[in-house]
Amino acid sequence: MKQVKNKLIRELLKALMLFIVGGIVYYAMEILYDGDSHWTMAVTGGICFVIGDLLDEFKGFKLSVRTEVVIISITITVLEFFVGIVVNLMLKLDVWDYSGMYLNLGDLSIPMHVMGQISLPFILLWTIIFAPLIIYLGNLFRWDWFNEEKPLRFVQVYKCLIFGKEYERKIGRVI
Repeated sequence: MKQVKNKLIRELLKALMLFIVGGIVYYAMEILYDGDSHWTMAVTGGICFVIGDLLDEFKGFKLSVRTEVVIISITITVLEFFVGIVVNLMLKLDVWDYSGMYLNLGDLSIPMHVMGQISLPFILLWTIIFAPLIIYLGNLFRWDWFNEEKPLRFVQVYKCLIFGKEYERKIGRVI
């Protein structure tokens, strides 16, 4: 029983630490980009980081980096949308508003947002930057703090994303 209790405490501590790191990284990225953020974005970032990191915790199979990135990007987008609905539309805190984002093609103007809460350019940004960062940092912290499997280097995460399963097999990442 003690071993089970210790494992549960270890997993909760791991999730808390990853939540804090993810919140700080997400919040810092917004500050760097926009010069401003809101505490709800730190919470959202922490949740995204923990959920993204859980993908590596599935026992019995390993997802490819591409699959992880897609799932993490979808998770970030869905969470941002629902947090936006609550924070911006229901509570009227006006933390962000993408409703002015349009792709203008001459006389044609295409909205690049959904209800002003998520935008295509930012979905691409999460896919290119934040999702690979979650994979790398989550694995790095689990390796460094909890003596788990040695992580891929950051550049290897991108190589896996670009070159796919063949590269993952080449570096010994069993899929």
